[in-house]
Amino acid sequence: MKRLYLFNPENDLALATDMPHFTPPSAALKLKSAACMLPMWYADEDDYIMVSDEYLPTCIAIAERHGIKVTFVTEVPVGVTGILPWGWSRHTRQQLLSHGCKPFLLPDDGVLDNIRNLSHRRLTVQIYNALKNDGFPYPLPPVPQEVSSLGYLTAEFEACRHKFVKSPWSGSGRGVVDTMTMPTRQVLRLAEGVIKRQGSVMVEERLTKVCDFAMLFDMKCGEAHFVGYSVFFNENYSTYGGNILADDEQLEAMISRYVRVEQLHVTRRALEQVLVKVIDGKYEGPLGIDMMIYRCGDEYRVAQCVEVNLRMTMGRVAHELVKRRLPSGHKGVMKIVPTRNMAVETSDNILYLTPKDGNEFAFVMKLEL
Repeated sequence: MKRLYLFNPENDLALATDMPHFTPPSAALKLKSAACMLPMWYADEDDYIMVSDEYLPTCIAIAERHGIKVTFVTEVPVGVTGILPWGWSRHTRQQLLSHGCKPFLLPDDGVLDNIRNLSHRRLTVQIYNALKNDGFPYPLPPVPQEVSSLGYLTAEFEACRHKFVKSPWSGSGRGVVDTMTMPTRQVLRLAEGVIKRQGSVMVEERLTKVCDFAMLFDMKCGEAHFVGYSVFFNENYSTYGGNILADDEQLEAMISRYVRVEQLHVTRRALEQVLVKVIDGKYEGPLGIDMMIYRCGDEYRVAQCVEVNLRMTMGRVAHELVKRRLPSGHKGVMKIVPTRNMAVETSDNILYLTPKDGNEFAFVMKLEL
């Protein structure tokens, strides 16, 4: 079975437009260019990875340097039996069609509608409600609210000024507004624009965050299967910064410094059951649930569902990188950095994706051996 991979990090933004033709912002295009060969860290031998013509020589050279046997292509080759992009949307399907993909390999409108609807941030609310209805034995954080009225939103701010306002569909920290960082009138103006374009906003109370992490799952044949953990860090409250590279035993030990490991095990088993209910067979593929440890009074608690990503995630990349490249028992870090801050190329403990000259971003994967 030969599969084709595509790194399209703009997909979350494409879901918001729900259009086959979409021009991503420059930051998304720069990230896509800098890390277009990213799937080589989790693809299997002889799989294909689609990149643009200008990056083809660089991609081939980096794969050869690391002994990775994948094939980089600029068009969809004959003989492909499966398509695995970073995420699915109408824009993704159109990209693949324009590069010669046969329509029968691609999801139809009904499947894409399901993925978009499930990618709405209200899925978080549905998961919390399902956990509550199933008698989840640990405390749940305040559940986000979906708001489509500016009057109601104003009343929310009067009751508690410090909240987060989130667009239903957004990506890479975009569409998340900390209400304490700008005047109320500006927040309301931004919220009004999102409501007009997307129908609503999600409003969340700000928690005292201590640690970001995620649980990784695979949805297959109507079932949810736990894959592993991701421990990540953000540059600010919501913009992805990087991942800790360590095996699941080490990551679980990091998280369980704050809460008992039994709580993590109960949570993941409960989520496997809940995901079956809320996904209801409408999505197959990788899925990540972002979580956090937060402080509540004198104790630490788990926010079991900060966000759901129905796609490949950086946490899953880190998980695969650890399995395939990291010596047992070692740790490392994978992060996005400006090119000017990149580590020296000759360092033996750096695995990274070299950007084309002039690109502003690079992926740096550092192994702390």
